[in-house]
Amino acid sequence: MEVIGAFIAWTFNGFKGKFADEMSGPYEDSKKSWRNALISIALIVIVLVILDKINDNTKNHAENKYEIIIRR
Repeated sequence: MEVIGAFIAWTFNGFKGKFADEMSGPYEDSKKSWRNALISIALIVIVLVILDKINDNTKNHAENKYEIIIRR
């Protein structure tokens, strides 16, 4: 999960430096680790919300399949 957050942080930095610089090492402080975890969780939640919205839209289209046309 930390890899996803590190890649996004590396992307926001403009791909400057090494990808490994955005990962937290075993003897480093946990700031990078927490940052990467929070970014990963936020991205996963956003993807799940988008997929849920898409799923709701397809259900609504299936329910409104038939229309009643009244001619005057």
